[in-house]
Amino acid sequence: MKKILLSIFALSNLFCLAQDVHFSQVYNNPLHVNPANVGGFIGYERVVLNYRSQWTSAGSPYNTMGFSYDMPMFQKDGSKTHLGLGISVFNDRAGSTKMGTTAPALTLGAIVPISKHSKLTSAIQAGYTMRSVNLGSATWASQYDGKEYDAAMASGENISNTSAGAFDMAAGLRFSYEKKLESFQRFNFSKFDFGGAVYHITKPKFNFLAGNDKINYKFVAQTSARFD
Repeated sequence: MKKILLSIFALSNLFCLAQDVHFSQVYNNPLHVNPANVGGFIGYERVVLNYRSQWTSAGSPYNTMGFSYDMPMFQKDGSKTHLGLGISVFNDRAGSTKMGTTAPALTLGAIVPISKHSKLTSAIQAGYTMRSVNLGSATWASQYDGKEYDAAMASGENISNTSAGAFDMAAGLRFSYEKKLESFQRFNFSKFDFGGAVYHITKPKFNFLAGNDKINYKFVAQTSARFD
């Protein structure tokens, strides 16, 4: 049996002033790649857990965690239009100050069969992104007396905005094709899909620390194929 599996993900951040949460295994983050992946699988429920740690040797690593759960709803035999529903949350923490981002989101999609073997899914995702930092463990140049660090010395910093939040939205489309051929002698399975999504539709703004960050649109294109 010959198997060919192809996956391509293209992500483009245009004029971004901040970086999204990201993982090494992009294909294991379906709702993070495209909201239209919601409910797009064979089965009843899908749970995804991710964890990544960077720069552990530095003593204060980057830790990124992700969770998502999605399911098709009212699909019956899959021959009629039905829904996909999903929830997800990502958390990113970095350094001794625990600067990070927490982003829960709700995804809702409409899955429309357009032929016996193909479907078109459109979906929207709405969430709330929160940023925070703990400056209590930060050290400042003004706290060095010329010989050593003195935590009792005033930092001279006047930063009040150590947390901020903003509403965010995303939307996506996905076309999928799947065909099975089963017999006593062989099992053939063909599947491919392609789609696109746009994130940060609301261009959320964060009045955070001493700056005012704005996240611009992020465009994502995805495609994958499998032939047995």
